[in-house]
This record gives sequence, structure tokens and C-alpha cells, in this order.
Amino acid sequence: MTSTKRALDNNGSDLTPAATGQDFAEMQTMIVGQERRRVDELEGHIYDPEQRAQDVGEVLAEAIQLRAARDSKLRRTLDPIFEQSFRASARRDPEGLSETLYPVIGPSIRRAVNAAMAGMEEKLNQSLEKSFTLDSLKWRMEASRTGKPYSQIMLLRSSRYCVEQVFLIHRATGSLLALAASDESLIRDSDHISKLVHSIQEFASDAADGLEKIQVNDYTVWVQQGPLAMLAAVIRGVPPPELGGVFEKASESIHQEHSGLLQNFHSDTAPFAAVLPKLSSCLLGQSAVNGPPKRSRILPIAITLLCLAAAVWGFFALLDRYRSNQYLEVLKKEPGISVANSEWHAGRFTIYGMRDPMSRDPLSLANQTGLEPSRLDLHLSPYQSLDPAFTARRKLEAEQENVENTVLRFDMGSTVLQAPAIDRLEEMVGHLKTLFSIASAVGTPLRVEVIGHTDSMGSGEINAVLAEGRAAAVVSEMRALGVKDSQFQQKAVGDQQPVRTGTSERDHSFNRSVSFRVIKGE
Repeated sequence: MTSTKRALDNNGSDLTPAATGQDFAEMQTMIVGQERRRVDELEGHIYDPEQRAQDVGEVLAEAIQLRAARDSKLRRTLDPIFEQSFRASARRDPEGLSETLYPVIGPSIRRAVNAAMAGMEEKLNQSLEKSFTLDSLKWRMEASRTGKPYSQIMLLRSSRYCVEQVFLIHRATGSLLALAASDESLIRDSDHISKLVHSIQEFASDAADGLEKIQVNDYTVWVQQGPLAMLAAVIRGVPPPELGGVFEKASESIHQEHSGLLQNFHSDTAPFAAVLPKLSSCLLGQSAVNGPPKRSRILPIAITLLCLAAAVWGFFALLDRYRSNQYLEVLKKEPGISVANSEWHAGRFTIYGMRDPMSRDPLSLANQTGLEPSRLDLHLSPYQSLDPAFTARRKLEAEQENVENTVLRFDMGSTVLQAPAIDRLEEMVGHLKTLFSIASAVGTPLRVEVIGHTDSMGSGEINAVLAEGRAAAVVSEMRALGVKDSQFQQKAVGDQQPVRTGTSERDHSFNRSVSFRVIKGE
């Protein structure tokens, strides 16, 4: 009999492999058992599609918001998907899409058209502001009361037409849902209504293809199609195009407020009594066709005003031509001005020619003829006229310049003219005598002022004496050369009016001098 030996520890415990493995498992459970359970739960979340979808759904909205705030990559990724889905939906159910968009797009299109017509209505308002017929006063009161433009009221009320009946017909079944009429007798005439409804139903398919008007005997039937119902108006006379906007607005309003009734309609028309106010608002133009046509006063008034305006314009145009011709005659007679061409353009008078700078200002001459200088465009090139008066004036100015450019210099502290200064004085006196001769011929009185100067290096008293002495020396020499005392006057300024303002020796030498100034009109 074989005996088995078993290992025991110091305390007598069993240390066989089986006992050791069991103890390890128990120890492992105690240490990592809780973490193991959590790992198992996480695996369940990861591999369970329903649980994973629920987890993603809880954070999807926040994730999209955060990603969209970071950049536009999410939008670029989703745009093609949404566009393809929208196209597929539109191809699959275009009628449903049109019914969905009709209440939204309809008002937008109408507002765009109204904005385009606003400019035309404004011009029409301005042309009608001065019409004061009794009807126009009533229409103005209606425009003020309803808030509509006066031009729209005028067009609706003055056109010779009458909307007698308005039908609301269910598109799917062709049933008459509601009827409004301007005369109750038309509602009681069942045979008349039956024939009109039959004609409208026959026309409905054509209207869906783009037609909106048909002629039935003496009436025009205007059909406004909608997604669920069509509005048909029976009109006597010639309806204005503006009526289309009235019918379109009524149809949109009915579809917005009563879409549930239209979608669920079977045979009961009683609930559609609620749309009668909408239909009644389309019964327009009754006063325009009842009774004999009234003679309009607008045309005679407009013609009278037009003739008056033409007469006033013609009068002022002739007056402008007369004044411009007078002005041309004045310019042609004016010395130093030569006119080559003239024309009226855009209310302004343009003149081309030449002008001597010494001639009178041509704009100042316009006042003599009553022509406004602001309406003149003068293109006058400068030139020198050969007129004797201008030639004399130019020579007078040249001689005056020669006299005033003459400076006679003296030595420091001296009042004696040296030989070079005497030569220049004699030359200046020649110019001076010519100047007086020309001035006498043209009737311009003048005198010459002899001015004594000094430099700034001496005292004031000494400089005053020197300046006076230098001026006296020049005057004495001028008398000897034949200049009369009545033709000049003597003046001493010392260093108060220097000929030159520099500080160099050359500047000082020019200030030790006598200068000349021509005084006209004395």
C-alpha cells in the first residue's frame, strides 16, 4: 500500500498545489473583483448596439454644437447629404413640397412684385395729386381709411368692371365650397351658378398649366390656383391687372387659416362659411360700371396744365434768348473782348472767344442785360488787344515799372550824388517824362514820390538828416533836368522802410539810396 506524503507548514496547514490555487483565486477575487465587474459592464455598453445608440444620443446635440463652433468642416460634410435628401424628396412628392412652400413663398413673391410696382404707383400718385373731382375725394378718404395707396384705390374704382361672384372650389373633388356675390339674386339663381361652376371645372386643367382667365359669354372668369382649392372670380367688364394681387392674397390667406378644413373635406360645406369675408373682400369695382360713364375731368385739366406749362416755358426760353443776344452785342462792342462762337446747352449759355486781361470783367457786363452770371460758361483765351487805349495802358505800366525799379545809391554818410547815380537819374527822368506824357493822353493823373533811405547802422537822428538830404539832392537834380515841382513830392523814411531787408554790405549799400514810387489819381 502506497502512502502519500503531504506538505505541512509550521502551523500544520496544508500546502498542496490544490490548496494553493484555491487560495489564490479567493485572493484575486478580493483584490480585482470589483474592477472586473466594471470591465464586464463596459464591454456590455460597447458591444450592445441599443445601449451604444442611447449613449451617443445623450451627447450628440452637444457634440454637433461644439464641432460647428470650432470650424465649418461639419457643415461641409452634411450639406451634400441634406441637398441630396431634399432633391430626392422633391422628386418623390413634388405636390406635397409645393403645398408646404405655397403659404411661405406666395407672400414673398407678392411682396417683391409690390416693391417693384411701388415706384410706378408713386409717380402715378404725383400726377394725380392735383385732380379734385368728387370721386377723387371719395377715393382719397378710402385710401386714408384703409391704408392703401391712393393710386391703387383709383385704379380699382375707376376701371369699368365689376367682380360679381367669387367661388371657392375644392381641387380634388371639384365641389363648390363657398360663394360670395355682389347681388343676392345671383346666389339664388341655381341654374346660373351650376353653369358657371361647370365652366370653371372644365377650365381648371388649363388653368393649372398656366392660364388664369377665360371668357364665358360677356364675363371674364379669373382663376387663382392654390394647392388645395382654387378661387374663381366672375367679372363683368374689363378687369385691371391689379385684381390678380387681390385674388392671390385672398387665396393665400384661406390656405393658411383653413388648410385643415381643405385637407379633410368630404362633403360638408357648412364649415366653409368662415371664408365668406375673404371672398367678399374680392367683390370690387361695382361703382365703376353701374350707370352711364362719367366724363373725366382729369384729361382736360391735364391738357390745360400742360399748355400752361408749355407757355411759361416758352416765355422764359424766349426771354433767355433775348437776353443772351443782348449780352453778345454788349461783349462784341466791349474793347479787348472778341467772341468767336456761342451756344445754349442744358440751360447754360456758353461763349467761346478771346479776352485782353486789361478789359472789363465779362461777368460784370451780364448784369446790364439781366442775364444771370451763374448761367454763363465763358471760355475766353487771353490775348493782347491792339486797341489804342490798351496799348497806351501797357506802355504806361512799362514806364512806371522802369521808374520804380530805379534806385540811386549814395556813399556812407554822404548826400552827394556820384557820377553813376547821376547817369541813372538822367535815364530815369527820360522814362518819367514819357510816363507823364502817356498819363496825360489817357487822362490818368499821377505824381512821383522821391523817397530818401539810409542803412540801419547810424542813429535815428543822423539817419533822418541823411535821408532828407539825399531826397533833396535828387529833387534838385530833377528840377535841373526839367521835371516840374507839381509832378513830384519829396519824402524821407530813414531806415524805417529799407529797400532791402538783408544784413550784407550790398544790402546796406542799396539802403543808402533814393527810390521812386508812382502815385496815380492825385
